[in-house]
Amino acid sequence: MLKRPLVFATWLVSAGLIGFSGMLMGVYLKTPGMTLKDGIRPAPAGMGIARDVFMLGSGLGLLLEELTVKDKHA
Repeated sequence: MLKRPLVFATWLVSAGLIGFSGMLMGVYLKTPGMTLKDGIRPAPAGMGIARDVFMLGSGLGLLLEELTVKDKHA
C-alpha cells in the first residue's frame, strides 16, 4: 500500500528554515574566532558556518515568493 507524502505549506517551511539558519548565523557572529577583526568576514575557522548564509537567503526567498506571487496555479 502506498503512503501519501507529507505536504507542508511553503510559508511554514520557509519560516522554519529562516529560524534555524538565523540561529546558526547568531552562533557564527557571537563565537570568538569565527570572524575576522571587522566582525563580519569569516576567519578560516568560521568558513563552514559562514556558508549557512545561503540557507538564510533561501528561506527568505521562499517566504518572499510566497507573500508576493498572486497566481499560484500558473
